[in-house]
Amino acid sequence: MRAVATALRLCTLSTLVACATAAPGVGADDDPLVDAARAIDAAQDVDAPAPPIDAPPPPIDARPPIDAPAPPIDAPGPTTTVTLTQSSSMAVTPATSVACSTGENSYYRVFRLADHGVTGALQVNRVDFGVQDATALLGSQPVQVKLYTLAGPFALANLTPLGTTTVTVAASAAGTVVQAPIAPAITAPAGATLVVEVLAAGAFGNQFIIGANTAAETQPGYLRGPACGSAAPVTFASIAYPDAHIVLTVTGVR
Repeated sequence: MRAVATALRLCTLSTLVACATAAPGVGADDDPLVDAARAIDAAQDVDAPAPPIDAPPPPIDARPPIDAPAPPIDAPGPTTTVTLTQSSSMAVTPATSVACSTGENSYYRVFRLADHGVTGALQVNRVDFGVQDATALLGSQPVQVKLYTLAGPFALANLTPLGTTTVTVAASAAGTVVQAPIAPAITAPAGATLVVEVLAAGAFGNQFIIGANTAAETQPGYLRGPACGSAAPVTFASIAYPDAHIVLTVTGVR
């Protein structure tokens, strides 16, 4: 007992701190304050990655690009204006043409499209005709322009109507060429033989004679005057007017 007491006194005097840390059941590793400090130090020493910044939400599915419109199938190619004529001159020579003095008069020309280099359809948009005389009781008169296709020899029974337009011809138009617009255009089918007729009804007080000249022509024109015995179209040469070459053309787009 004396030896133990001596040892305790020595511990107290010389190594108080060491003895305290070495006292049984009270080791430094069991101090809760020390353990907490160590845990904080450990947490600070580890370079933990910062929490990620909230990423933006995924983009809303972008709309697919709208396909550009496809080019039209069989787009129309360039067009060409064509005038069908059998005349070498468009001049109107006075006192050259003829008409039946009573009733209606019709004048015709017959055009084979192939003869004029037209291999497809022709969109007819105008007819031009000369005027030798347009005497009118009221100062003007209506004149009809008719288009047909022809199948077979030139005869009224072989004509198929395509369309008609009417123009007003003033008495002052004598000696000029009148244009008859056709709108909408009338289609002459590919390979057709196209016939154009200029018809004046011959109402009371009116007289219409188509314009003509004596210049060369490639095909003859025709006249029909029922009141004068020509119920069917006849050439001018057959009625003793061989030099009456009527001015009558057709214009269109091919």
